[in-house]
Amino acid sequence: MTLIQPNKNNILLHKLIFLFAALLVAEALWLVTLYNRSVNLGHDIASMRAELKEIEARSAELKNKLFVALDTDELEAFARERNLIEDKKPQYFTSSEQWLASH
Repeated sequence: MTLIQPNKNNILLHKLIFLFAALLVAEALWLVTLYNRSVNLGHDIASMRAELKEIEARSAELKNKLFVALDTDELEAFARERNLIEDKKPQYFTSSEQWLASH
């Protein structure tokens, strides 16, 4: 008497289909996560570029203010307002060599 067991082959086939389906779902979830990270990175880069442009603009404004403040005409006006005079031969404070370094 011969026994035919058709379910034996189907069980292996069902296991393989389930394994491939699980792998496909896991891969799809991984791709969605990867895409989400990519989009977030793009948004972060765009916001950092905007922030960098804002910082560059503030830096240019500060440089402009510095150049205006250090302009020779402005410095001369500043000196006149405070009755400062230009010393042609300034004498600077000097110290003896022995006090420059302690032992």
